[in-house]
Amino acid sequence: MTESHRDAADEQWGRRLETAYREHRELIVNLLRRRYPMQAIEDAVQELFTRWLVRAPSSSVTREIMLRPAYLVHCVRKRVIRTLVDDEHHRLLRNRATDRGAIDSSEGTKRGSDPAHCEEPQFDSAQLNDAIDRLPPHQQEVMRALCSENLRRHESGRAFGCTEDCFGVRRHRGLEKLREVLTHRAADHVRVGRNSPSARSTGATVAP
Repeated sequence: MTESHRDAADEQWGRRLETAYREHRELIVNLLRRRYPMQAIEDAVQELFTRWLVRAPSSSVTREIMLRPAYLVHCVRKRVIRTLVDDEHHRLLRNRATDRGAIDSSEGTKRGSDPAHCEEPQFDSAQLNDAIDRLPPHQQEVMRALCSENLRRHESGRAFGCTEDCFGVRRHRGLEKLREVLTHRAADHVRVGRNSPSARSTGATVAP
């Protein structure tokens, strides 16, 4: 196929996709909205048609099958389910991260060597959550992932686009930063307690 023929075929595929989107979008939404969240359905439809527009199949038979309403509904449903499962998985990871404050469960990780656990004081999940919330928004999800107990080195390295050793360094630095936030917050709390009117009037001291 020459370049001009390929361009013409891609243009025709784009028009057919646009037509299929207009004709079948409402059908897809109506069939799935009783079982799945509306936003998840809308996102799946947009993602599906965008991906197909960018990566058009070479076979004409495949193109015909892909544009059938039943196949469109099937693909959107799969995408919605995958998204919901991924969201639930990430939610569980975040909960485990903040509940335990651990990095991962790999054999090479020693609890005492993690900045989130070493030395005193120890911080509970509420304090850990509060410290993460004080970070810039673009760092919060990364920090929750770094703290996740079930995020193993090879999985996390792949997710962050680096080697296992590189991830270990990033993890350690990230947890040091998180512990710094926690320590500063604890120090601020003690300072406020010492300067409170009740502490000054009674002469009470607040232990660090």
